[in-house]
Amino acid sequence: MTAPWRTVCLGLSLLAPASVGAQTPHLLAPYQIESVETRFEIYGDDLPMVVVAFTRAPDSAHPEAGLSASELEPPEIVTIVGEAGWIHAGLTGIEKRCEFLCSLENGEECHWTGLYSPLGPLAEIGTPVAALPGRLDLTEFVGLEAIPEGMDGVAHLQASDEASPLLWERTPDWSPTYRVDTWTAEGGILDLTIIQPTGDSTRVQGGGCESASREWLLAIECNGMSFLASGGKLLLLSWADYNSAKADVIARFDYAGSRHYVVRLGSKAQDLVGLVSGEPAGWRARFRQRDWALLC
Repeated sequence: MTAPWRTVCLGLSLLAPASVGAQTPHLLAPYQIESVETRFEIYGDDLPMVVVAFTRAPDSAHPEAGLSASELEPPEIVTIVGEAGWIHAGLTGIEKRCEFLCSLENGEECHWTGLYSPLGPLAEIGTPVAALPGRLDLTEFVGLEAIPEGMDGVAHLQASDEASPLLWERTPDWSPTYRVDTWTAEGGILDLTIIQPTGDSTRVQGGGCESASREWLLAIECNGMSFLASGGKLLLLSWADYNSAKADVIARFDYAGSRHYVVRLGSKAQDLVGLVSGEPAGWRARFRQRDWALLC
């Protein structure tokens, strides 16, 4: 049995609004956005609040789990990334939110969220998809709903005798390598060998694959799997596991001399919005997985 959200508010005055002078020099993995809400009963108007998910909180069944309120270190300001732009937002409070996933007898699953007030018109950025820690100034922001024309050939995949790891694995202690044995874009055929650290391997064959470029990234979908590739190599893989496979490139922007793509990745039991970054040292992924249960 799934019950509606039960929200425990710790008070909007618990943390003061962010200082406009705060700044985060490094680009960190974004937090997931939970919702956009209004608090008419508190503020007397319809100003939107962006609810940002943080980390697991203690609950009645597991009082030692997660972080206590005193241990939280939420960013005082975040950069909200939308499908069409970005905006800064200041922290006005934190809340503990709990849900009965299975039954009343099994207790609740709780996590902390932050309430952020946009420092400008939220409607101008489109649907908010992620919250980057810190006050960041992003440049060259472009939504990538359409397939760009005139790409330079970076977005491609090719077969190789060499196996390499992906940029990010949803299971940290699982570190296989991947070898592309066959890739034919015209015929939609992808043969892949997954090699475990023990030396054991698994052959995966995909047919009816469809591919499309998103600037520097090639998005591939076939046989319940989704991939991102670039420079001839696989970067990310998503497959159905209590979820649907997806590797959607939402937008891109430039920051600190590198290009960063906002990507929605289907992980186990949850979708994650993170960054796939083309940096001088090579490609890098920044994803922040929810650490509380989402399924019974």
